[in-house]
Amino acid sequence: MWYFINEIKAIEGTTVNGLTGRDSAPHVVSVSFEGITKSEVLLHALEEKCIYVSSGSACASNHPALSNTLQSIGVKRDLLS
Repeated sequence: MWYFINEIKAIEGTTVNGLTGRDSAPHVVSVSFEGITKSEVLLHALEEKCIYVSSGSACASNHPALSNTLQSIGVKRDLLS
C-alpha cells in the first residue's frame, strides 16, 4: 500500500484523502483526481490495465449525493462531484 500511495501522490492533480500512516486502514485508499468529470471513463481506463477500483463506497450506493465523509475530512468541493 505504501508504494501505491507514494506513486499516486507523485501524479499531478491527485489527492489522497484521509489518513495514510499507521492510523489508516491499510486495505482502503481514497484518491481524488482533478479534472475527471465522469468517473466511469477513469474506471474503464484502469480496468483495461487490470486495476479495479470503484467510484464511491458500497454503503453510499443507494444515496448518490456528495460524500458526507469526504466533506467532513475537508476534501475540496470540486473534487467531490
